Amino acid sequence: MLRDDLRRGPVPLLVAVALGVLLGLAARAGDHAPVGTVGAATALGGPWLVVAFAAGAVGARVGAGGRVARRREARAGAVRGAVCVIAGVVVYYAMMWLVERRTGPGYAVPVATAWSLGGVVVGGSFGALGAAWRTGGPWASRWAAVLGGALLGEAVVLRALWERPDLERVAALQALAALVLVAALAPRPRAWPAALPVLASTAGAFALAALVLREGARAAGWAGA
Repeated sequence: MLRDDLRRGPVPLLVAVALGVLLGLAARAGDHAPVGTVGAATALGGPWLVVAFAAGAVGARVGAGGRVARRREARAGAVRGAVCVIAGVVVYYAMMWLVERRTGPGYAVPVATAWSLGGVVVGGSFGALGAAWRTGGPWASRWAAVLGGALLGEAVVLRALWERPDLERVAALQALAALVLVAALAPRPRAWPAALPVLASTAGAFALAALVLREGARAAGWAGA
């Protein structure tokens, strides 16, 4: 998979790394923002999914023909999405440990490892979706709906779990963003009705996945919201 990506040059993979680094820095900066919508937004997983999706779309060939070519693009997108999320996680916890000195290796290493392992699965999946969406075709609107459904599912779970008004507000904003993204990324409005069942089923599946990921990270010592 990595060989497929490097064959077209290092730029797409380097862009994925850069996106991950920027994401990690932005998330860490948001943790220092005053209590409110900006600071609370760093507790969301949605931005990580969107950036992984974008990393997967970078470098994917529009209109790649044939099933084999589309699968190759999806595999390369999965690599970029996973690399993007792992880079963001490493930067986030490296800043907390090595730069800010707010924690030590006993917390940063196992928690970063847990989120990185999750990033391989989640980042890789959404990177593949981004590449599949970028290549186009009749299923493009449904790939967009999977991204929107994941954002919506996480938002529903977090809205139920969180009790702070600022956290509840950003969860509601993510739910709205999910619908806007589906409308923006679906190539044709007439494709939206077919995307709605995908949106609903993905929202339900990702609500459960979000709970599993969060509990897995907590088992590794994560103390986030």
